[in-house]
Amino acid sequence: FEVICPKPAAAYPDFGMENVDKEHLLPLSYAPEDLVRVEGEGIWTNGIVCMRKGAGEALLRMFRAAAKDGMRLGITSGFRSAEVQEALYTYWMRVEGVRAKAFVAPPGGSEHQLGIAVDLTGQSLGYEGTPLNFGEAPEGRWLETHAAQFGFALSYPKGREAITGYTHEP
Repeated sequence: FEVICPKPAAAYPDFGMENVDKEHLLPLSYAPEDLVRVEGEGIWTNGIVCMRKGAGEALLRMFRAAAKDGMRLGITSGFRSAEVQEALYTYWMRVEGVRAKAFVAPPGGSEHQLGIAVDLTGQSLGYEGTPLNFGEAPEGRWLETHAAQFGFALSYPKGREAITGYTHEP
């Protein structure tokens, strides 16, 4: 639990509203002070998922609203430390070479480290991890219409690759 949902190693300002990407990196030891486990009735996760408290509460409200509309969402990834991001980055660089830079953030450059980003999936896709067709699934279409009502936005929209620096991730 302490690895997935750590306490901050040092005192940092609140980076929650900062732009974090390949060129704007967080300190590698940064973790938000208010990480909490995201869990609840009807919430599917692929393990322990942590987020900042307010973001997690908004996510649970969104999941409940989706369920009322017959959508069953799942979380495949929440907060990710720079250490975990380093492992993912290294793995994908070995597998894909420099092409990986188009879809994997370097350590310190992932919005997941802010504790406000999640990767989602849905029941219609068998809760598959990071499904590239998620935007076409009923749950993805529901999120496209409703996510902003709960304070969430799609970080890597189609057609914005030159701006975001990453390939489209629905």
